[in-house]
Amino acid sequence: MNTYGGSPSAPTSLSNPKITTDDTTRWGNSYTTALDNAFQATWSQSSPKFTVSTTGPVASQTVYVTYEQDPGSIAYLAYSAGTGGDLKTVVAGNTVDWDPTAPGQSIPSVTKQNVQPDGSYDVVIDPNAATDPTKMPDAVPNQGYNNATWYYGTTAITSFPATIHVAASGGSVSSTVTLKAEFTKNTSNWNRYNLAAGNSNVQLLLGTSEDVLNIDSLGNPRTITLADLENAALGSGVAVDPGFTAKWYDENWNEISYGDDITGLVNTTLTVVGVNSTPASVYQPNVTGSLDPLTAKPVLRVDPVHLQL
Repeated sequence: MNTYGGSPSAPTSLSNPKITTDDTTRWGNSYTTALDNAFQATWSQSSPKFTVSTTGPVASQTVYVTYEQDPGSIAYLAYSAGTGGDLKTVVAGNTVDWDPTAPGQSIPSVTKQNVQPDGSYDVVIDPNAATDPTKMPDAVPNQGYNNATWYYGTTAITSFPATIHVAASGGSVSSTVTLKAEFTKNTSNWNRYNLAAGNSNVQLLLGTSEDVLNIDSLGNPRTITLADLENAALGSGVAVDPGFTAKWYDENWNEISYGDDITGLVNTTLTVVGVNSTPASVYQPNVTGSLDPLTAKPVLRVDPVHLQL
């Protein structure tokens, strides 16, 4: 036996075949070769065949050939998503987060092709193949973001099927091919606000600019208030010194409260100032009255100052 499906060798990425029969008694009556582990080990890449012996008439026999997957011929696919979207898949008719370790999901794999002496190889990613399509999650953008582009490293995958070359690095080659879905902002759906600290009594903790989504969940324009800016939130975004209060102003130094509509202030700078919140103490002067010894005019003394009436 040295053929399988008309091929003198194992199918691509398969090796270590085992043969069995549907009738071991009938086999034993025809052949002196037992289908034991020692016999199964006689197949090798250098001698891809099985040799059996018989001492008498050979009865008609059905033989099953089972090939094992060669682990070294398989590359595993890992998917991730950048900012602005998530990876989804369908399990039992339900859309769920992509998680190959979760029930009903698995780590997808493809066969290595054009394997080179240094271990480098190619893989073909084809989620649209009619037979054995590559398993890929759906890259779903969040609101305000565009559909994703898949990347292998810094190389964009613009269409499928895509052939990816996995190069050797540092004397080794990874068997995991990582693809990342990168989403881009739809700039028309965002308002940008610049922020500035107006004095040394206030600090911006999260940065000096922020983009805020200007549409609601239905895609309709929405009103933006100062409270929508995470970078302007007291405590987490803005810190003021003890005894000071944060007050916000637009570019014309009109004061802004957290509930005010700032939709129209897009692309302007909002300034926060630390204002002393300690009330001023009431000054109570020490007043004494007397008569001038020469003129007899009344004299009022206020602390160290004196007034002559």
